[in-house]
Amino acid sequence: PSHPELDDRSGARVDDHRPLQNLTFTPLPAGIVAWKVSCGHRHTCFISTTGTLYSFGAGAAGRLGVGDELDRTHPVPVAGDVAQRVAADIACGRDHTMCVTGDGFVFGWGWGEVGRLGLGDTGAVLLPQQVKLLLPDDADDESYGDGTSAVSVAVGREHSLALTADGHIFSTGAGDLGQLGLGIDQEVALCFTLIRHCDLDDEKVTSIAAGEAHSIASTSSGAVYSWGFGQSGALGHGDFDDRERPTRVASMVDRSGSTVEVDVVAAGAYHSSALSKDGRVFVWGDGASGQLGARADSVALGSSLQEFQEDKRIHSPFQVEFKATKDKAPPTLSSTEPSLAVTCGNYSCAAVAKNATGGTDLYSWGWPLGGEGVEPPAPSQTPSRCEFTQASTGLGHPLCCSLRVCDADCGGYHLAALAGPEVGGLGILGTAWHPGASPVDRHELLREARAAHLDSDYVVRNLGLR
Repeated sequence: PSHPELDDRSGARVDDHRPLQNLTFTPLPAGIVAWKVSCGHRHTCFISTTGTLYSFGAGAAGRLGVGDELDRTHPVPVAGDVAQRVAADIACGRDHTMCVTGDGFVFGWGWGEVGRLGLGDTGAVLLPQQVKLLLPDDADDESYGDGTSAVSVAVGREHSLALTADGHIFSTGAGDLGQLGLGIDQEVALCFTLIRHCDLDDEKVTSIAAGEAHSIASTSSGAVYSWGFGQSGALGHGDFDDRERPTRVASMVDRSGSTVEVDVVAAGAYHSSALSKDGRVFVWGDGASGQLGARADSVALGSSLQEFQEDKRIHSPFQVEFKATKDKAPPTLSSTEPSLAVTCGNYSCAAVAKNATGGTDLYSWGWPLGGEGVEPPAPSQTPSRCEFTQASTGLGHPLCCSLRVCDADCGGYHLAALAGPEVGGLGILGTAWHPGASPVDRHELLREARAAHLDSDYVVRNLGLR
C-alpha cells in the first residue's frame, strides 16, 4: 500500500526545488570525509571514513534516525545504538533506512509497516533498532555457518534484503508480488527470513539490489538472479511475468552474443542494471523516462520497434552505449573504457567510468521526474557526462572536468557523486537537495574493510583517491 501521508509530512516536495542542471559540489563539515553514501526518495545517509553514520533530508517517519521527524538541511550524526558502532553499509529507501555495522549487525529505522524493517508491523521508528537475521530451526550449520553476519543491505519501497558474509539472502516486508523470493504463500514477512530451497542454494551471492517491487542479485560465478514484479520487464527473463522465487537471468550477453559475467547489480523503480566484471553496463526493464539509454530504440526485442515505442519496456538485458561528445576534455567514455560502478534511481541511471587520462567521469541518463508524469526531454535518453559547477570548495578555482569521482548514486529525484579528498564534498544533481552514492566494488571492499576495522587510510587507498 502507498502512504501519501508520509509525502505530505516530508517537507521536501519535488515542486519546492529548482532542478540543478549541473553537479554542484557541497563541502562536508571540517574533518569529515565520506566514503560511502546512499540516496533515498527524499533523504540521504553517508558513512565517514571513521565509520560514523550521518543523515539529512526529509525526516518524516524517522527515516533520518535522529529521534524525531524534522527535516535536516545539513548532515547530522545518526543517533541510537548504531552511533556506538562502526557503520559499514547503508541503504536508503522511500520511507525507511537500513544499515550494516562492521561487526555484521543490521539496524533499521523509519516507516516499518508490513515488516519492511524486520521489526514486525510497526509505524514510525525514530531511532535505529537492531534487527535479527534468524536461521530456520532445520538449517544445518555445514551449509549456513552462523548465517547471521551481514555485509550488505538493499531496500525497495516496502521490502528489504540483507546479504550475509556466507553469500545468503534474507528478506522482509511486503511480498505480494514475489519480491521477497519466499514463494507464492509468503505475501508478508515481519522479520528477516532466509531465502532457500531455490536456484540460489548452490550459489554464493555477492551483490543485491531492490526496486519498487522486485529484487535482483549477482553471484560469485557471475550469474544474475531476479524475482518479484516482472510486468515492467525489470526481471530480464524475456517476458513480463512475475516470479515468486529467484530465477536465473539466462540472456546476459553482450552485443556479440557472448555470455557476460556480472560483478554487481542495481535496481530502479521498474528497471534494472548490471555491471560486468570487465566494466560494461547492461540495462533492462521500463524505459519510458529514458533510463535504458538511446540504444533501447534499436534493440532487437523479438517484437517490432513500434511496440517498444508504445509501451517503453525491454524484457532482456542489453549493453549501454556511451557515445563521444564533441569539445569535451578529457575525452568521454568509449565502448572500450571500463565502468567502475553503476547505480539506478527510480527513473534514472548513472555510471562512474574511467576516462582516457586515468581519472574518472560520471555519466547519467534517464529522467527523475518520470514518476511525476513529466515527459522526459530527448537528451535524457543518452548517457552523458555530468559537468561540474564551482561551489565553496576552498580550492580557489572552478572544478575541472578531470575531477576524480569515486562513487555515485541516484535517488528518487536526485543524483549525487562522492568527490575525492581534494574537494571533500558531495556533488548534487537533481530536483532536491539530498545527495548520495553507492560503493565501487562494494562487497569485496566491505569484507576487507571490516577486517581492517575501516581504517581511514585503508579506505582512501582502496577507493583510489591517492
